[in-house]
Amino acid sequence: MELRTFGEVFSSLRIKKGVTLKETAEGIVSVQFLRRFEKGESDIKLTNFYELLNRINVSFEEFMFEYEGDTVDKTIEMLERKLDHYLFEKNTFKFRHLIESLDDSYLRTKNKCYLYFSFVVQSMYNEFFLDDTYKPETKELESYLLNCETWGKYEFFLASYSNFLYSNETLIVLAEQSFRRKIKSRSTFHYFVDFYLQVCQRLIKRNDYDAADALLKKYEHEDEIQPILQYLSFNVFAAYLRGLLQVHAGDPAGKDTCESIFRFFNQTVHYHGYANGLHQFYLRVYMDSPLAEQNINS
Repeated sequence: MELRTFGEVFSSLRIKKGVTLKETAEGIVSVQFLRRFEKGESDIKLTNFYELLNRINVSFEEFMFEYEGDTVDKTIEMLERKLDHYLFEKNTFKFRHLIESLDDSYLRTKNKCYLYFSFVVQSMYNEFFLDDTYKPETKELESYLLNCETWGKYEFFLASYSNFLYSNETLIVLAEQSFRRKIKSRSTFHYFVDFYLQVCQRLIKRNDYDAADALLKKYEHEDEIQPILQYLSFNVFAAYLRGLLQVHAGDPAGKDTCESIFRFFNQTVHYHGYANGLHQFYLRVYMDSPLAEQNINS
């Protein structure tokens, strides 16, 4: 199928919104120019394009998802969906096919985002299937993340899905750097929170409880996150992590918190796989805690 131009996609959205050419163009561009743009016959200044999108009440993100061309947002969404599905299936064949597809895209476009996506998927394949088939340049990926000053969805995605590759020191640096950044995009902020809490979880897995506690306290005292309903799922996960730290310290309140959370996911919303994962991780922490010793001796 032939790729539609920006103007053609805009025209389709404008018509579906029920806004006329005259209403859309008024005060921004001429009707004649807008008609040529929608036919793919003229380019447009970015500032004017944003004004036109606002006129028909369409965000730039919504527009780009209607556009059929490759975008970072679309690629990230596709990778998240496929990786979650392939891991659940334990499907090595589909994993390898995805790696080949990313490598082909890099060779075709020379865009390094596909190379780094491939590094992440290769590393996940090796990690989760206990294989050493691939030899990704993980140091190059780590260097990119450490030296990139401006992070968006792309960088948070790379860091989240490759966090198991890095030392505790590197993870702490990346998490603290990301916490200091002022992120204005709500959707990007979600990726930041997800990455930040994954670092806390990874540190707990590696028994670096003090570092996890220090990072989690910053999150718990962040005013932009705590009272906002849209971050509820993240706050529940943060409460679970706090519960794990309390269990490690021998505080029974942590046991109650963790058990109530994975009971909710298992019995109320029926996220059985997710609840099982939370429970398994909890048991690992619990069995090495003073609470387990107290239970044995009681």
